[in-house]
Amino acid sequence: MNCIEPFVFQAKETHKKFVFNIDKNNKSHYFDKDVIEKIITNLLSNAFKYTSENEKISLNTTIINEILIIQVSNSGCTLKKEELSKLFERFYQSNDENKGYGIGLALVKELVTLYKGEISATLDNQNILFTVTLPLDKNNPNAILVTNDNSNNTNVSTEEINSDLPILLILDDNPDIRNLIGSLFKEDYTILLAEDGEKGLKLAQKEIPDCIISDVMMPKMNGFQFTKAIKTNELTSFIPVILLTANTSEETHLESLKNTADAFLTKPFNNNIVKETVSQLIAERKKLQERYSQELILKPTDIIIDSYDEKFINKLQIILDENLSNPDFTAENFANEANLSRMQLHRKLKSLFGVATTEFIRKERLKLAHQLLQKPNVTVSEVAYAVGFNEVTYFSKCFKEHFSISPSEFQKLH
Repeated sequence: MNCIEPFVFQAKETHKKFVFNIDKNNKSHYFDKDVIEKIITNLLSNAFKYTSENEKISLNTTIINEILIIQVSNSGCTLKKEELSKLFERFYQSNDENKGYGIGLALVKELVTLYKGEISATLDNQNILFTVTLPLDKNNPNAILVTNDNSNNTNVSTEEINSDLPILLILDDNPDIRNLIGSLFKEDYTILLAEDGEKGLKLAQKEIPDCIISDVMMPKMNGFQFTKAIKTNELTSFIPVILLTANTSEETHLESLKNTADAFLTKPFNNNIVKETVSQLIAERKKLQERYSQELILKPTDIIIDSYDEKFINKLQIILDENLSNPDFTAENFANEANLSRMQLHRKLKSLFGVATTEFIRKERLKLAHQLLQKPNVTVSEVAYAVGFNEVTYFSKCFKEHFSISPSEFQKLH
């Protein structure tokens, strides 16, 4: 296994004894190479981290009845037996002076569970032994692929970003956590990843995600600073932000609220709670989108409470008031007037109102026509041209599709 080679070198450099025995097996087996390498790497990293000079670390693997058994042990362990049950509960520690077993064992536990395997820890005479059993089953529905993340975001193509899947941005300076959280949502979301707050903010402004999950302790810009930057930017203020932290203090929770985070979850987190939190926050946004579709005019104070969203909607209204009567007013013109790229405007309108730019312009034209048709002594053709339609028949078709009544019939009723 290539993942073992760095530890052979590390053992020599740190004067530790490292022995390993990989059971030779000529039979073919189904397994996820990346997951198994992640498990072994994290177990060995943990062993090397907490083993002193001249102490011994060992790795043994074997396959029995389509079950892969991985055992990693190290000597010189200072843990007490009553602490064993807490090992996998300890998560990422923000304070390096605070001794803990960190993300490594928590990640291994998550991977093993998703792979429908089991993990245990035993202690005997200052020798700690971790035993992992994994079923080698090609039909395992929860087997996941954990990839090496050497960039600040996933390699997502423009076509994927433009898909109907909601976009989820995940920020954490630990690539294992980023990939682990991403694996929970990969089937139903387009996943974007960032390794710190600064890169996450740039990515959020560029792609306008539907929801953001961020760690609190990150380099360059922490989660509190990131959330404040998101919530005070007209372009991104409406995006729900979930903060994750290993710090469970009331002060940390209060700080999250002060920076207007939409949800606050502690590590180690429950996968289902994280998924449900994202789902509910996006569902709340959809309620606002549905309400918009029923409003005849843009009403910022009625639809959105956030002042930055209100400011943005007011700016949209001004642009529309000046341009709706122009039949040549396009999505590109709209984006230029709003000082945004076409993609930024598309994502912002899609997330805020549930419609793309072209559809948004058409709906606003129809809503204005709805008001004008109630005025006396106006014709359907006059209204059609006044709201930017070149053809009266097309206007009538769009009006009926939107309001379930033709403009002439609507005019008679009023």
